[in-house]
Amino acid sequence: MSVEKKQIELLAPAGDFNSLKVAIGNGANSVYFGSNYFSARKKAKNISEEEMEAAIDYAHLRSCKAYLALNTLLLDDELHLAVDLAKLAYSYGIDAIIIQDLGFAALLKKELPDIVLHASTQATIFDEFAIDACACIGFSRIIMPRELSIPEIARLTAYANTKGIETEVFAHGALCVSYSGQCVMSSMIGGRSGNRGECAQPCRLSYDVTVAKRPKNLTAPHLATKDLSAIDHVEELMKAGVSALKIEGRMRSLEYVGVVIHEFYNQIKFVQNKIKFDRFEPSEKGLEKGNTENLLLAFNRGGNFTDHYLKGKKSPDMIAGQHVGSFGVLLGEIAARNSQSGIVEIRRTNEVIASLFPNKGDVISIRRSGKDEEVASAPIGSAVMNGINIRIKGFHPAMIDTMQIGDLVYRMSHSVLAKEVLSSDSSKTSIEGRLSEFDGNLSLKWKVAEGIAKGIEYEEIISKDSVVLASENIDRVSGIPTQRCREQLLKTGGTPFTVVDVEVLTSPSIPVSALNSLRRESLEGLAEKIKKTFKKSISKICESNDSLQNSDYNTKPVILKSAEFNDYTAIEDIINEIDLLDDGINSTESDDNLQTILSNTVAAYFYYWDGDVTNIACNADWYELPIWAFYNEEAFDGLRKLREIEPKSKIAICVPPAYIGESRNKVIELIRLLSKEDGVDAIISGNPGNAWFCQEFELDGFQDSGSNIMNSQTVALFKEFGVQTMAPSIELSIESIASIAKNEFANSSNIIELPAYGKLRLMYSEHCPIGYNRSGCKACDTGVAFALKDRKGVSFPVICHKETCTVDILNGDCLCAPSEVFEISQIANVRARLYFTDEIHQERENLIAGFKQLLDDTKTPDVLRDAEKIRKTAVEIASGRNHGLTKGHYMRGLH
Repeated sequence: MSVEKKQIELLAPAGDFNSLKVAIGNGANSVYFGSNYFSARKKAKNISEEEMEAAIDYAHLRSCKAYLALNTLLLDDELHLAVDLAKLAYSYGIDAIIIQDLGFAALLKKELPDIVLHASTQATIFDEFAIDACACIGFSRIIMPRELSIPEIARLTAYANTKGIETEVFAHGALCVSYSGQCVMSSMIGGRSGNRGECAQPCRLSYDVTVAKRPKNLTAPHLATKDLSAIDHVEELMKAGVSALKIEGRMRSLEYVGVVIHEFYNQIKFVQNKIKFDRFEPSEKGLEKGNTENLLLAFNRGGNFTDHYLKGKKSPDMIAGQHVGSFGVLLGEIAARNSQSGIVEIRRTNEVIASLFPNKGDVISIRRSGKDEEVASAPIGSAVMNGINIRIKGFHPAMIDTMQIGDLVYRMSHSVLAKEVLSSDSSKTSIEGRLSEFDGNLSLKWKVAEGIAKGIEYEEIISKDSVVLASENIDRVSGIPTQRCREQLLKTGGTPFTVVDVEVLTSPSIPVSALNSLRRESLEGLAEKIKKTFKKSISKICESNDSLQNSDYNTKPVILKSAEFNDYTAIEDIINEIDLLDDGINSTESDDNLQTILSNTVAAYFYYWDGDVTNIACNADWYELPIWAFYNEEAFDGLRKLREIEPKSKIAICVPPAYIGESRNKVIELIRLLSKEDGVDAIISGNPGNAWFCQEFELDGFQDSGSNIMNSQTVALFKEFGVQTMAPSIELSIESIASIAKNEFANSSNIIELPAYGKLRLMYSEHCPIGYNRSGCKACDTGVAFALKDRKGVSFPVICHKETCTVDILNGDCLCAPSEVFEISQIANVRARLYFTDEIHQERENLIAGFKQLLDDTKTPDVLRDAEKIRKTAVEIASGRNHGLTKGHYMRGLH
């Protein structure tokens, strides 16, 4: 099955109903918006359930599709509400639903088999195997990661098309520094989960780079990327077969939405014309290219956009610099100022990229050269040329006094264009009409000529005699000339229609007012028919719209025990206050319906390995080793030695949450070699298609935490894929994990793998904040420890993978959760995962032995003793390295 080639779709963000109207008015072919629930932009105004039907109708009447974003991860007790909300949107005629949670998608497809689903970029669908999983679930479109190059996009699009799946690409807007869906930094350090629509954007903050724990005094927003823009790559993306270009920005202004859609609409038309005629002559075609400067004025970070990923590049130029807010466009520098006359003179410099002259009402920002600090910002009263300078008036005298000669001047807005885009209403549905007469009746028939409602017809019929009799001026009624009829029928006014052709087959003997009335009523009838055509009936919607308001969505989950400390706890507080011995240890003993399962194991997980067996051998049941280690051939020898030393242990190879570009081929090559090594048992991956990947090599596939398993439905889905071992999301509370374990793991051979100790990954990124992906960078070769230190003094270790110039950024504090892991082990088969970074050999052996003993014991006194022993070991390690201990989300859970 292949996807039919269509005109490329321009998809716009709609943070609320007003931005939806602005987007459509400026040429969007489709819009996406969130509801009050389960949206990845929870802080946006969004479109309420009460507004949703009207918003969808508004779009459809203007030949625009509407998509609902239910693109957050869901807990077990939220699934019913999410399904009801999806059903409500489905009944209103929603064209597609954007989803991150794969279990929810599978559930929804079972409930509504013909519903159209789009896989969110948060689902990290980055290769053919992940596309296979999407096809199995029933997705119609995948939204691709922003990190892909155009050749990769083309390759994956071609493959997806063979499965009947379209692809969508982010063309403009904010660029996450981490792979979307693979970042829990905001969640871990502040309790606001990006996977739940509440990202606090810690990547935009300043950090100091530390080397071997010593600061380098390089405090800067090392993780703050520029916005991306594909305005110059529209033609390439169209030729790559992409179905939709997506604009990011549900949190941004109406002006931003209008300007960006306006410019991309122009660019798409320009490119389509060029492709059609294989040339372009503006005077002949009357088309304009998209204007990059207007896009910069709408919003940019760092003074420009980046398209590096699309080009298959990584470089320091992708980072915004010190100024991470709206940057504007450089006009020049202050040449003179006079607070008494209220005049500021701006000298244009050779570096100026602005070509448009500022207008009255435009906001300009004055920043101190070299410090990038804003001195003043305000709209201007007037701007005129004064020789080679721009003379500005309108600033307050006190504000002018704060300025200095040489201060840089930035234009922050385009007031004239903003007014134009906010009032634009260019997107209307094209219709054709026919006025005819028969048997004393007058018929006006309309037919939609193009767009998503193409072919829909509506006919309004009136009796000529009744119209004439109703007229107060019967004697004046005579035939309306054909041309006059055409003129009157072309007047669609404030309706969502534009008449492209009307055939007048009669000169009706009725008043012009009656003809106008017939036109109005027939257009209203057509509008109603279009709206009804998209509506869908459901045999039973579980909950009504009112139930959404009365649901228990906002009820926080019951926590077994309040967290005694957070990720910023000082080490002395931990030593004095930590208590890992939960009351929850005994909570499962009274449940007669649960079977105690003792086939539990312990795994040693390594982010980095140099191939030396003495560094890792610690009597673990499983060794989980990074694929990057095997770029070094010595690791193959180390693997053989490890098997000799610990023949009963099993080995799994960990691949990163995503691998693209040259890394993709290398990963496949290495896995092929490793699959031939006797003793390599499994591949651990967050790839939704890991089961398909592992089939290639006849290895077991473990679904890693990067799969974002947050509910029982997702576990059930991966079971259907044949996955035996799964690591749920590290954002889950112990209560939520227990719920999943009871529903899907109890009394089964499936294994739930849980983090028990160590520093958890907060994000995985193609950007390296240490070397900035500079060509020829050798920072990784030094063997020293890197970290990012935040404003509170907390250090986040950075694991650099020199083989791919990618990084893992880890939590600053160390997880230690023996009692939580033990609790789940009383419900299901558990594999306790210990993440090792800088622990010495004896410490690793002690921790492995401690968790093995804990998971073997069944008596409460022994369990308490074992947990206490693990706690003491962890405290000693933390004390020696000056970091804290944490229970992560086990106790805190998610909001």
